[in-house]
Amino acid sequence: MQSLGTVDISMWSDYTFSDEQKKVFNEYMPTIDDVMDFYNIWKRLSIKAAAFYEAGVIPDEPIALSLAREWTEMTQKITGGKEEHQQSYLKVDNQREIGNPAERELIEKAEPFLDEILKLYSQQK
Repeated sequence: MQSLGTVDISMWSDYTFSDEQKKVFNEYMPTIDDVMDFYNIWKRLSIKAAAFYEAGVIPDEPIALSLAREWTEMTQKITGGKEEHQQSYLKVDNQREIGNPAERELIEKAEPFLDEILKLYSQQK
């Protein structure tokens, strides 16, 4: 995971985004600064999720549900809460082999915990 400290989104320069993806991404992240802000928030929250999972934090603990709230706020901000916009991001997420190997490893560690806490969070809302 040493390469997590490096920010390199150049691997996405050859990715062919659909017109719908371009529209959605440009609506919520019109500048490179917006993209980097999102990336840094995503990475920080993903690291927290992986760390909580590795530390054995129970998904219904307040600290875990606080992370779920932060994750939900992040996704609402970049999708406007629209399911069809979420699908644009998920299609890119399904292309993980393009990205940084350390980020893929981070996602694999964080995702099971995120899935669990987000389910619990949505049930409590």
